[in-house]
Amino acid sequence: MTNLTTTDQAQPLSSATLEALVVGGDLSKLNPTQRVEYYTARCVRAGLDPATQPFQYLNLQGKLTLYATKTCTDQLSSLHGIRLSIIGQETTEGTRIVTVRAEARDGRATEEIGALPIAGLKGDALANALMKCVTKAKRRAVLSLCGLGMMDETELETVAGAKPGFASGTVSTLQPPAAAKPVIQVKATPAPELEPEPALDVNQAAPPEIEALDDNTLSVYGVRVPVKTFDGWESWNKWDCVSKDKQATSKSALKAYTWAQAAQGAPDGKRAASLKWVIGKAVEEQQQGKEPSLFAQRCAVALHRMQQAAQTQAAADVEEDTVPW
Repeated sequence: MTNLTTTDQAQPLSSATLEALVVGGDLSKLNPTQRVEYYTARCVRAGLDPATQPFQYLNLQGKLTLYATKTCTDQLSSLHGIRLSIIGQETTEGTRIVTVRAEARDGRATEEIGALPIAGLKGDALANALMKCVTKAKRRAVLSLCGLGMMDETELETVAGAKPGFASGTVSTLQPPAAAKPVIQVKATPAPELEPEPALDVNQAAPPEIEALDDNTLSVYGVRVPVKTFDGWESWNKWDCVSKDKQATSKSALKAYTWAQAAQGAPDGKRAASLKWVIGKAVEEQQQGKEPSLFAQRCAVALHRMQQAAQTQAAADVEEDTVPW
């Protein structure tokens, strides 16, 4: 069984360092040697590698303190075998709230929320806020489970007066700068997408918009979609796009896929063209006063998922394009 702390591996802090921390709680009052001592002790107690700089300095209300970075929560999740699951998502009075449960391999568990204002946001700004809220909840849950009473970097912009700071004598002084390493350029060649031609007009484009209409409804590429449908993707994405009793007569190219498979195509591929065609028809019908069908709503969500996956892959390709050896 893995313990959530490794205090038995840590060297005790000196009495001078402890006194400075207890009296003021301000790291700026420590000298560089004490600061390195404290930083290293925090890392060792949490089972983290100080050389990866899992903490950064923060000026908050006139005091210098530490906050956790993505590196910190990633290491903690791996170290303790933490499993994260989203147990709730809602939008209340323009605020997106996500609840995440974190459970370690030793059975310990906790729940935390992440909240972000999304009123008035649309397009990429809204999509990024929705994803950031999930990330915020996950990282808060990891830090809470591991007993680290500090802020995560996703919380900085929501705290008035919080500014990332710099302090001499940080962990970077523990090691000399590494020599430059050769870089090999890696170019990935995407495999051709082999899919049946859609029996639809592939030139129809969907409006590139996502917007919160109210607490219960989103506009996803121009299609009105209930929030519960948008959030329920994991519960219905394994279903057939077209039910088996209608597949024989359906002209939709999507009848060959589940919703998860429909969202796995390329943004400029045949599946995207089929999704956009349905979305375009639904937008036209909405302009005539008709409500969009559940099929059209799911097409909009599937296209959104496809675009999100493409953006994530593009970001990963940029990071992997130069691989240091």
